[in-house]
Amino acid sequence: MKKSIDKNIIENIKSVILVVLIISTILLLYFFWGDISLEDLKLSDSQANYETMDIKDLIVPSQIIISLGEDSYKLATKDKWSEMVKGLDEFMQSDTLIVEEITKDQYEKVMKISSIRAKFNYQLSLSEFCLAYGIKTTPAFDDIGTISEIGYGKISKESLLIYDSKKMKYYRIIITNDAKRLEQLLTSLMEEESPIYYTIGKYLGGGVTNTTFIPITLQTNLHDFDYNREVYSKQNDAVSTIAQSYFGQTFDFIRKIEDGNGTVIYMYGYGQKVLIVNTNGVIEYKEESTGTNSEVGYLESLRTALNFIGAHGAFEGSDGSKYEPYLKNVGINLNGKRGYRFTFGLEVNDYRIYYQDRDPIIVEITENQVTYFNRDLSEYNNVTVEEKKDEYKEAYSAINMLAENYSYFKNEMGMTGTFEEIANRIISVEPGYAVVRKEGQMKGTAKAAWIVGFDGMEAYFDVYTTNPLGFKIID
Repeated sequence: MKKSIDKNIIENIKSVILVVLIISTILLLYFFWGDISLEDLKLSDSQANYETMDIKDLIVPSQIIISLGEDSYKLATKDKWSEMVKGLDEFMQSDTLIVEEITKDQYEKVMKISSIRAKFNYQLSLSEFCLAYGIKTTPAFDDIGTISEIGYGKISKESLLIYDSKKMKYYRIIITNDAKRLEQLLTSLMEEESPIYYTIGKYLGGGVTNTTFIPITLQTNLHDFDYNREVYSKQNDAVSTIAQSYFGQTFDFIRKIEDGNGTVIYMYGYGQKVLIVNTNGVIEYKEESTGTNSEVGYLESLRTALNFIGAHGAFEGSDGSKYEPYLKNVGINLNGKRGYRFTFGLEVNDYRIYYQDRDPIIVEITENQVTYFNRDLSEYNNVTVEEKKDEYKEAYSAINMLAENYSYFKNEMGMTGTFEEIANRIISVEPGYAVVRKEGQMKGTAKAAWIVGFDGMEAYFDVYTTNPLGFKIID
């Protein structure tokens, strides 16, 4: 009986080995003839192998404002930011750092007279800022919310001032040691030759109290250039290459759907992962949140977003057109889910490009997983832009541009009130490029423009003629 049992066991083992050998043979033939690897059995997730931007290159202010007093200002060039960071680092090295809340009047008193401040247009805490730059931090910084402005003034040399526009609160950090870098930087920037800005309230007087500033005169090297979306319609090889960067070399588990208009959709499973390559050059990627990743912070989520962008074209057009990206906006905990939406803008020749429809690059991170990606890049002739880089012209007076377009604000944009009332609602006036093209079109133009910002809207006017170029409602 014992021998019979042993024989049955041996036969069962032989059968199992035979099945394993057959399956192994089939897999080996599949890999050999299909020229694929084990990596191709899973969806592509190799963005960590790509070079990405340093987070510090994106955590930068939208403006560095120098106050000269008497409601007059200068704007420092962005290369001065590195010097300001060194000054902030020196300031934070003090043996004692005391944080206290102050009033709006106290803040404005320091900022109006001989001061320097960096202005941020997106949410960022002081602790995250210090961590990104390797600057000393203390638990007391957790009491400070979002950094909207961080500044230093000569009449309060022992203090660093912070404004949080989200909470409408003001703070100061007091030190006991000497910090000379910020004072030296401020002195040198006040002495530099650069355009002078006045507040809108200073220009218009009366009931206008707007502290947004605009230049008296401005020499600019802005010039129009062609700005055309990337073409993917009927470009099967190009579309396939794009899809491979998201799903790997093979599409064994991927469904491909092509609409009559040429839009191509790739889908994994029942919509767990979807890639849409639109005929107008816009690429969208959506992925269901697995809910298995642990919650991560702001900086780690931003790093994940940059890794993903680096793996899928980076901040560069398909023809090699290069851009300098900037962090435009940060949304937190969208639709009740833990995560972030990072919106990136683009610069060419040190000027920002303003889209009148969607933003060029958007990445949503949910629990450290990319759940949405939008890419809308265009191509331009870099040689043409560089050739005119040294050609400067005087821009149309900014204050006259506003006055001459009062009817446009009312009749086209639907704004109400007197000119003075509308002027009080302006939050920014700056030169840049406004992209002009009809919705869904491939070809367009980056027009030299005055960009006028309101709460919830932007308007664009030719920087040399003041002719309206369009407007955008901001969600």
